[in-house]
Amino acid sequence: MTHSRLLRIIFTLSILILIDFESFGQFENDWFNSSQDYFSFKIGQNGVYRLNHMV
Repeated sequence: MTHSRLLRIIFTLSILILIDFESFGQFENDWFNSSQDYFSFKIGQNGVYRLNHMV
């Protein structure tokens, strides 16, 4: 087996493994618990905002 063929096989296997692990993410609304309170905030502009624990 040549060096380049071995590298190609290792690369392909690592990509397949990464794709497989990615599929174990959250499904639909697994994070949502209907018995808890959730809040909605109106904002004037799109962006990234940090809310501290005092909000």
